[in-house]
Amino acid sequence: MQAFTLAWVKAQDGKPCNEAADILQKQATSEGQQIIYIPAPRSYLIKRLGEISSQKWQIQWDTGKTGGNIYQIQPKVQTTPIPWQRSEIHFTTGHGPFPTYLHRFHLKSTDFCGCDEQGSPIHYSTECPLTSSYTKFNPKFRLHQFHGKDQKFILQQGMGPFRLISIGSI
Repeated sequence: MQAFTLAWVKAQDGKPCNEAADILQKQATSEGQQIIYIPAPRSYLIKRLGEISSQKWQIQWDTGKTGGNIYQIQPKVQTTPIPWQRSEIHFTTGHGPFPTYLHRFHLKSTDFCGCDEQGSPIHYSTECPLTSSYTKFNPKFRLHQFHGKDQKFILQQGMGPFRLISIGSI
């Protein structure tokens, strides 16, 4: 990633790089080339560069081959950091006490849940009949958004929100 620094300098300050810029400016002017001035304040340029960076980052996030679990929960990129709880990290990454993760490292003989479905975090929070008493709603949830105020995931259905407070060993 490239970093950009914009700064105003006084004319005729005697610095070699500024003197070289003056020589190039005079050369361009004498050869008939037009000097292009950017009629925008520094704050606008910084804001615009940030917007372009965010757009490129969003495209990479949308088309990337990694981070699929987190993308399902947080499809929009953010520049503000979000302090996540340990259980939320386990849930979003799938790196926790889930059969799919434990089976991957040969710590469990199968990656299936007790209900004979693949034991992923999404399965436990949305479909599993063994955890349906924790969800309180019809188990066909749609993962909707991340609630930034209290840093809890929100699974939303027509009847209202469900907050994932913690994940224990299931």
